[in-house]
Amino acid sequence: MKFELCHKEKIKADKYISEHNKECELVKNNIVETIGGAITYTFTPTGLGVACSIKCVCGWHKVCGWHKECTDMNK
Repeated sequence: MKFELCHKEKIKADKYISEHNKECELVKNNIVETIGGAITYTFTPTGLGVACSIKCVCGWHKVCGWHKECTDMNK
């Protein structure tokens, strides 16, 4: 199974992540426990399509709690 963001979702996700990275103390202090970055994408198949959310996963012992939905409901 392959999950992809459409162009609008990619732009929205990049904007959210950029804004988050400017504010998150864990990112600023380089407290990143996962290989490859501090953001995880979650794709959830639904009856209407696939919903996508993104969240900060910095540090296993400290979580900032940030998350956003980036699904384009107009596709």
